[in-house]
Amino acid sequence: MVLIRKMDDTFWFKLAELSQLGKLEYFIRRVPESGEIRQFPYLHGKSRSALFTLIQDAISSDMLNGSTNYLGTLIVKWKYTASCEKFLSSAILALKNLYYLNKALDAKQKR
Repeated sequence: MVLIRKMDDTFWFKLAELSQLGKLEYFIRRVPESGEIRQFPYLHGKSRSALFTLIQDAISSDMLNGSTNYLGTLIVKWKYTASCEKFLSSAILALKNLYYLNKALDAKQKR
């Protein structure tokens, strides 16, 4: 069971850095349970921030299911007009951050 709220600051810094490296998007994977949106309307409001949407999804999932096992998908995108050098340096750092996040979540799940 993964509880994302137990992640350390390094996890959150690396997650936030993804939004500086490219266009960060978060897609919610789970379907809200019946009455969940009425029960927690403040957790289901629209946001322009992928990080905030992920946090909203994690809080509601943790409150209802006791875990954050079914969080959505993070995607980092770049414009085609970005220079090759800028794209490569950003993409390499983004992959390093995503690897760290995945490894940290996996380590918490095994505990």
